Amino acid sequence: MYQWFIRIFLISSFLSLTLHAQSSRVVSFDHVGKLIRQQNPDLAAARLLIEEAEGRKLQAGRWANPEFEVSLEPDTRLRKGKYEAGISQKFPLTSRLLIEKNLSKANISIAKAEVLAEELRLREEAQSLMIDLLAWREECHLLLARADAAKDLVEMLDSLNQSGEVSSLDLLEAKLEATALHSELRILESQETKVSGKLKILLGMSPQDRIQISSDFSEIRLPDLGSSGGKHPELQVTKYQVEAATHRVELEKAQRYDDLEVGIFTAIEREEGSGKSYENESMIGLRLQWPWPLWNQNEGAMIEAQAKKKRKEQETHALQRRLNLEKESALTQMKEWKGMIEEIDQSLIPLSLEQTSLTQKTFQAGEGSIQSMLRSREKIAKFQLRRIQCLREFHLSRLRYQSALGNL
Repeated sequence: MYQWFIRIFLISSFLSLTLHAQSSRVVSFDHVGKLIRQQNPDLAAARLLIEEAEGRKLQAGRWANPEFEVSLEPDTRLRKGKYEAGISQKFPLTSRLLIEKNLSKANISIAKAEVLAEELRLREEAQSLMIDLLAWREECHLLLARADAAKDLVEMLDSLNQSGEVSSLDLLEAKLEATALHSELRILESQETKVSGKLKILLGMSPQDRIQISSDFSEIRLPDLGSSGGKHPELQVTKYQVEAATHRVELEKAQRYDDLEVGIFTAIEREEGSGKSYENESMIGLRLQWPWPLWNQNEGAMIEAQAKKKRKEQETHALQRRLNLEKESALTQMKEWKGMIEEIDQSLIPLSLEQTSLTQKTFQAGEGSIQSMLRSREKIAKFQLRRIQCLREFHLSRLRYQSALGNL
């Protein structure tokens, strides 16, 4: 009865994985960027920052609208009075309008760099989740192999128990191990569902879609150290922010002087003459309003703009230093994880396999215990699982290295 339960479980697990592969969407690390650019809703919203900046550029650097002015000063009988009409226009005394255009162009560059930085962040997050899924798949295959071996062991001990060669306690312990493997598989399945759900959101997939990753998880090749990696988007953001801060300083200096207002007007004044006649007197004039920065010279705004420029320059240097440290740290971690994987492959797993073979022969000869054989098998599984974990950490370190270079 118990053997049939194990057999049905393994068959259902295999069929589940087969159906999963047949109806899934194939995703690779190279294909992630395209999916994110096309389908990620957060990135689509971030692109609107560029449209906002372009709208501000269109509005920047424009002259103020002219003003039309009319003045009427008649008497109560509307027979005499003064009537005046004019038009005025403000002209900047400095290059403020040109500086505003340059500032708006820098803001467009900032928006484009921020979109690239957001895309890089989303790609890093998506690839990190893909690495977790690949690790889950390897652990699942390992548990399936262990479950198959546990099933064979239970069948062997069952036949030996019926012939009285092993005790019922040994058989019960083997069954307990097989059941525990079943529980671990269910835990891994729930973890896979959680991680794949997050990945579907990043890739803009529907909840019904299933993901199959085509990348090779077993590769432990170090990246090309001679590659420059290009310009990091976050670093470009800070550089453009320094440029914008420089224009802001120039703008605040230019705003010390208000605009010059020039107006042209015409007036007609009607007065009572000799007798009962009225005389009309017309005139044309020019009006100038020259700003005098006596009380407000915009000192506070200039100090603020200069401080912001210095802060952005410091942030740029700090970010450059942080990216260099992250790159070096990730490279060091990759080498360490690679060394651990080689040690497991060349030393720990071969030794544990040799120990397991010896304990199994000893048990079959009636000189060893079932506990020793199970412990030796557990050591093999422990080293194999540790290898998967080291592989996962190696690929995550490689991902951080490439992210620090900005070339995911």
